[in-house]
Amino acid sequence: MWPVHLRLRETEHLFESRKSFHSRFESFERSVRDVVEQIENHGQIQSATWNQTLQRLQQIEKQLQPVQTLLSTVGHDLAELEVAGLPKAELQTIQSTYEAHRQRLQIYENILQKRIDLLTRFEEHIRRSNELRNKLQQINDDLQQKQQLKIQDIDGIKTQIERYTTDLRAIQSESSILDRLMEESNTTITDSTTNRTIFFTVESRSVQNLIDMAENK
Repeated sequence: MWPVHLRLRETEHLFESRKSFHSRFESFERSVRDVVEQIENHGQIQSATWNQTLQRLQQIEKQLQPVQTLLSTVGHDLAELEVAGLPKAELQTIQSTYEAHRQRLQIYENILQKRIDLLTRFEEHIRRSNELRNKLQQINDDLQQKQQLKIQDIDGIKTQIERYTTDLRAIQSESSILDRLMEESNTTITDSTTNRTIFFTVESRSVQNLIDMAENK
């Protein structure tokens, strides 16, 4: 048997290790709850504020990095406490809680990444839509300013409209894909209120209106 003073030292070491671990574990739990709450609070994606939402989600993504580090540290601590002789019942309780937090964090991290990818894609979609809208608006303005057009001018405008119409079809196709992805993203979080209004097609529809105006001239 070990001398009493060694057993006492080992017990003190286990006590201090457990105390330190519980402090880190509480910090870990708070961090997970905070990140999850922030992601849930941004469950609604509005067309008027999508850009701010994207920026906020990217900030949350950065906050996840230290939480992941803490997750790894707590996992190592658990293994060390098991070797050190932490009571089995206490160890199992902590391990169960840790695993539940780990799984929840992974689920919400996937949700976060999905929303960031979706809004990044929408950002590009908006850019392309705006470029096309500006081109069509220019054609419409030119048609309004010119009372008479030469045949070659008309042919040139028709060619431009045909090309832009092809671009529009691609944008509309992208809108349909984004609609579906948006719906999937909304249904991912089942325990928070999400916005079911699809807004992506608004961009292509406004471009279609400009094409109709130009073609009717």
